[in-house]
Amino acid sequence: MKEQAIQKKIQDYIKSIGGKSIKIIQSTMSGEPDLICCIKGKFYGFEIKKPGGEATELQAYKLNQIRQAGGIAECVTSVEEVKAILNRI
Repeated sequence: MKEQAIQKKIQDYIKSIGGKSIKIIQSTMSGEPDLICCIKGKFYGFEIKKPGGEATELQAYKLNQIRQAGGIAECVTSVEEVKAILNRI
């Protein structure tokens, strides 16, 4: 499955639970997560990869910056992973 298809499924799920997501198409700052979301008042950043894929060093750094600022940030490969993250919170 392509990253774009995974991203669409994640966005549909977030919308179905009353959240808001914004797809980052192009950013002047490299490495920003693919999706920026607000779900029940919490800030999330999701970097989306195909199964087996990993965040680049820069992407991992940006995800860590979000965590340090109090947000939740993860590299995910499926809507199931997003659900698991949201269930942990």
